[in-house]
Amino acid sequence: MFKITLKRFHKTLNRKQFKKRCKTSRSKAFANLDSSLLSLNPVQQKPDLMAQPTCPRFLTLKYQEANAYEMIDVAGDFKVEARTLLDWLLNQKKTGILKTKLIEWLKRADQSNLSSYALAQGTIKQLNLGFFLDTVLEHNPAFSVHCPKCQKRYHSKQIEYLQQGKGFITRHAFCPKRHEIFKLDVVHFMIKGGPSIVKSTIRIIKPAEPT
Repeated sequence: MFKITLKRFHKTLNRKQFKKRCKTSRSKAFANLDSSLLSLNPVQQKPDLMAQPTCPRFLTLKYQEANAYEMIDVAGDFKVEARTLLDWLLNQKKTGILKTKLIEWLKRADQSNLSSYALAQGTIKQLNLGFFLDTVLEHNPAFSVHCPKCQKRYHSKQIEYLQQGKGFITRHAFCPKRHEIFKLDVVHFMIKGGPSIVKSTIRIIKPAEPT
């Protein structure tokens, strides 16, 4: 009788511990999400994008590669249409609360509101929006970028985009004054040394049009 009661006690205790752990995990998830959506939720409560100001037509975002071998001095401030980011997110397989909430917010964008909204750095990092900007730089002709060193905004046609490296493959964007405004680590290959080692190469992805 005592053994049975003891087993039931342990079973009940394990269930309580399991529920407590689940509740703690959910709380941490919401806490992380709040941190990432501070710009979308300035009161720092549980994220409710429906209660936030409507998404305007344009978004701005700065990207600084956290693990870059050489950090660029100043990141450019990119300006893109909200629907461009929405289309990109809908094509990404990775799911999550942050992505879902942001998609909900972007779908309600007011096309008549021509102001711009700066995305939070936490959002940019968690959703790997450096690869979003990579897609924009290579394929989208409708963006613009502000160069902090020039203190001037440039159209996409004025931006040069190139790829370089051998082991570390990186991509770089430059304004017309040759200031680096974007850098992204794309891939890392393990290459053996010796006479046959591949030399670092540079490939122009998108040349800047002559002004």
